Amino acid sequence: MFRIVTLLSVILAIGQADAATAKDACALAPGEKLNIDDLDVVLGRTAENVIEKNTFETTEEFEARKAAAVDTIGSKTVVLASDVDQKHAIYDADKGAWFLTEFFPSNGRFIFIDDALKSAGLIVSTDYYETERIKSDVLRSVDELLEDYTGSNAMGATIAIQKWHHERIVISEISPKPPTKSKDGVELFAYADTVQVNFLGSDRTYSALRIDMPRDQALAINGKIGFAIVADLVDPVRVESQTFIAPEFDNPYDRTIDTTVFVANIRCGIAFGPDHSILATVQTRPPY
Repeated sequence: MFRIVTLLSVILAIGQADAATAKDACALAPGEKLNIDDLDVVLGRTAENVIEKNTFETTEEFEARKAAAVDTIGSKTVVLASDVDQKHAIYDADKGAWFLTEFFPSNGRFIFIDDALKSAGLIVSTDYYETERIKSDVLRSVDELLEDYTGSNAMGATIAIQKWHHERIVISEISPKPPTKSKDGVELFAYADTVQVNFLGSDRTYSALRIDMPRDQALAINGKIGFAIVADLVDPVRVESQTFIAPEFDNPYDRTIDTTVFVANIRCGIAFGPDHSILATVQTRPPY
């Protein structure tokens, strides 16, 4: 199932000064403070404005009502913190620099993002080689074990089953299909100004953001680096899907996956320190 949600006067608590800062966030210099929007506030405001088709209105009337609501947003810009993996923030003492690899922000594409976007009619395929280019970044990832219970089959055999709830909140940008059917063509959140590096003698080359920093300063923020996405929310702003995966004897997990996808034009990514001071900014590549 899915819902289309739009923003109406979203995040009213943010003043005009903060809103202006958000719009200019990609132009802020290292050392300046970054104002990050509270994800729960954004979720709460958008949840209050669910736009669903009334059975007594025509499709044309519904589309007009949805468009009118979206028009109130303008080019609403948000700054949202990404879920990050600190082990992909690597400091090289010889070079005197941090290297935040492509896996530091939790950018990634998984089938549940595609399901939400396809259900809302935003993409036509979930095939990696046929679909539109999608840049996505995971803002929140929560896995909760709800209970253990015993299941059985028709033959009377029993097995211990774990019931899990998974929450994924994602921001995604959809661009036209890449010119070649290469899986690399749909890699997500590809930055325009990153460097290519190798680590620990690995044969693999990583795309990484380099941040020059003296070792004493690097030690002070080790494990505390954050990453934010600056984006303009666009129609239909938010889509949701819920997926159920039934347990099997060779996979004894009862799963419910709730996926929320904010639809946006992603403007840049910003690495920041524990005091929200900006470390570096990277612009995304323009769409194909």
